[in-house]
Amino acid sequence: MRLQARVHGADGEGHLAHQLTGRDLRGAGLVLGFGREHLGWVAECHPEYLGRVLLLGQAARALRQQPARALSRWRTLADDVRAIAPEPSGTDEIEDPYGRGDAEAARVAERICLDVDVLCARLGEVA
Repeated sequence: MRLQARVHGADGEGHLAHQLTGRDLRGAGLVLGFGREHLGWVAECHPEYLGRVLLLGQAARALRQQPARALSRWRTLADDVRAIAPEPSGTDEIEDPYGRGDAEAARVAERICLDVDVLCARLGEVA
């Protein structure tokens, strides 16, 4: 995925994966996961923060359903998404490409970029 980061214009050299913690969740206003297992872990281990967690694909799907001029804000995104897409669907999940080859890594990176582009285009200012 470091190669894919470079292909898409990001520097992934300093990136280190780590297990999400309660401290991470406590300090975050919003957490975007990739799969239902991420939601399940939060629900099991830190249910008090589940309202802050969405799937990236779920957020992008909900924002795509809004009129082109409609904007959400970061602080209300979780509520806005759940009003449109209360539950994630199977198509919202982004599978981990680890160990599945370069073509799968490229496909996943493209999907992540498309979903992030939707968020960037449909989110208003931070305040």
